[in-house]
Amino acid sequence: ILVARDGKNDWIIEKFGASAAKPLELAPFREGQEEQALVEYRRMIEVADSARSRNAIALILMKKGELGQAGIELERAVSVEPLFDSPYMNLGELAVVEGRQEQAIVYYEKALSLVDDRGFTYIRLVELYKNLGNTAAARRVKDQGLRAQISDETKQALERL
Repeated sequence: ILVARDGKNDWIIEKFGASAAKPLELAPFREGQEEQALVEYRRMIEVADSARSRNAIALILMKKGELGQAGIELERAVSVEPLFDSPYMNLGELAVVEGRQEQAIVYYEKALSLVDDRGFTYIRLVELYKNLGNTAAARRVKDQGLRAQISDETKQALERL
């Protein structure tokens, strides 16, 4: 909800405003303000549950080392909005941390099927396929990434893999 700071909306800003949570930005919370962002995102999902808020909560929990709870939030994010790619990517990262590379690939492939212009997804998939010795799949994803609308910097990173 966007409201003007005109004095009439002070109560709305006081009750629902966010200072640490940044749901529409790439970094969804201010560094060093994770606890405040967690409070703000939890308040947001009480008003209107969203995959974006649950994904941000999961990122904070992952940073705190609470991987089990992070996984629960990511699964909830997927159930709230199955077509949002970020929770799948973060489930992939969680699977990597937990040593479940095959499952990580499943999550990253799902994310890629939803959004094909995120360079990190290609990079991570190539790395995972190579780690598992599947060079054909690594080559397929690499070629797909090089044809995708991703940054030149990311394409250079893919070339080095």
